[in-house]
Amino acid sequence: MLIVYRAFFEPGVFAGRARCRAAPWAPIRSRTWAHLNARDTTLAYASRAQQADIARLKARMGWEMPW
Repeated sequence: MLIVYRAFFEPGVFAGRARCRAAPWAPIRSRTWAHLNARDTTLAYASRAQQADIARLKARMGWEMPW
């Protein structure tokens, strides 16, 4: 099973202002969701932003989830 989280990170928006107020909560909580893989389930994030912008945001926030 695949769970896709739609992160509202749009193209051309500075990474520091790209997230909605609730966005930081989901990736932090997802670190505790390792049990999903044990149930043959994957959580992935998707958004419209460029991959380079996503990579910078992930690095800055310390996130490692698939995006």
